[in-house]
Amino acid sequence: MDRVDPKDAIFYLGAKSGRSSDHCLVYGFVDEQAAVAPVHSTVVANLTRALARVDRIRRRLVEVPATLAYPRWETHSTPASRFVTAHAPDGRWTETLRRLAELVEVPIDTTQSAWRADLVDVVTDAPFSDRPVIVVVLRISHTFVDGQGAAAIGRSVFGDGTDGADVAPEPGPHRRSPWPAAVHGAVTLPAGVVGYVRALVADARRGRHELPAPPAPPQRAPTPLNSPPGADRSVAIIVRPRPATRLAGVTVTTVGLTAVSLALQRYLSSTGVPTGLSASVPVSVPDSVDFAGANRVVTGTVDLHTDVPDLTARAQLIHRDLHAERARVLDPAELARLAVLESAPAPVLVAITALGRRVTPQTVAAHTVVTSINRGDAPLRLGDAVAVFSSGFPALTRHFAVKHGIYTLGSTMTIGVVWSPTTVPDGHRHAGLLEQAWDEVIAALTDEGTPRAPDRPPPI
Repeated sequence: MDRVDPKDAIFYLGAKSGRSSDHCLVYGFVDEQAAVAPVHSTVVANLTRALARVDRIRRRLVEVPATLAYPRWETHSTPASRFVTAHAPDGRWTETLRRLAELVEVPIDTTQSAWRADLVDVVTDAPFSDRPVIVVVLRISHTFVDGQGAAAIGRSVFGDGTDGADVAPEPGPHRRSPWPAAVHGAVTLPAGVVGYVRALVADARRGRHELPAPPAPPQRAPTPLNSPPGADRSVAIIVRPRPATRLAGVTVTTVGLTAVSLALQRYLSSTGVPTGLSASVPVSVPDSVDFAGANRVVTGTVDLHTDVPDLTARAQLIHRDLHAERARVLDPAELARLAVLESAPAPVLVAITALGRRVTPQTVAAHTVVTSINRGDAPLRLGDAVAVFSSGFPALTRHFAVKHGIYTLGSTMTIGVVWSPTTVPDGHRHAGLLEQAWDEVIAALTDEGTPRAPDRPPPI
């Protein structure tokens, strides 16, 4: 179906307000055989060819006047080169991070393309490599795919072409006029509002008598990290070897959550802020579950157990809570509640999201967001260069001024941190604490201590 699902349209409406919700897939490629750094024009040619071969990303959004109906995806034949940008050569890692921060500030124009790609630079002083690193960013609309879908597109672009062939809604015919949809949306709006109200009432009745949803985790007092972010962004990337095994019986996601808990605890404790913290964690909906839309993701809330000093015990508690929260958010009653949004007419969803931007809650479900995505085990290539890491930065939202992304690619694990300097002026201090916390958690969870990693300075 080419119509944007209401759940996906939430990201579309956020972008229309000027707030980027795009996926930001950062890849670092190294050519171990090259004697000198590659020429930018050669890298751009390789990147353009890789993107041009993936037909599924040839999509753009057709908006409906006055948002009287949900937008639709259509195919286009614009050359991939139109959506590839090469930045001026500089070579410094610090400048690369600055450019990445700029890229995550502004949403891509989905009426032109569902994606954009940037050759950020060929970095000669990357803290995790002694060879030149080609840094490429693939930004993909969150309205188009979820995080797993974006990772599949990345594998299609830089892999062998056999992964991620079906990751987006089916397109409609070329250049359909949006006016019939607008007229239909206006005519059916009264009936649509009535239908949505009935769906809400039926859901409430079902929750009371038939299919009660599991209780949600308790709300918490906000911290300064829950203040609305400004328009500016700063980022940090921490590259580490991927843990070879399930340390202490926990996953990479749990290790990352434990490191974030320790870093935030130290960061907030130094400012006198209480640190009974929790994190929002996106949970993928299994393919076996009937769930409409491109974004097959629901949100859970995990206690970070900052009151537990032993890191191994803390990690095991977080692992237990993460497992329980996945079961809660995937409960049929909880999914049925989310499905009510399917009956909301587009103007109603516009009103709901606008109201949400004006409300300032007294309590919050979580204090940060931690996203965890496996970007694949097969090697990814750009020309003769092989990907040595993949990172990203979850989009900041109204009540989260700092977010974290955990990304694995082959034998490498990366943590991407993004924050708003307006709201969190010393965010680099948190990034430094997080780098230290990751190594401490790994050391606590393994009998052999911290895995060996290349020498590197603190994150920029």
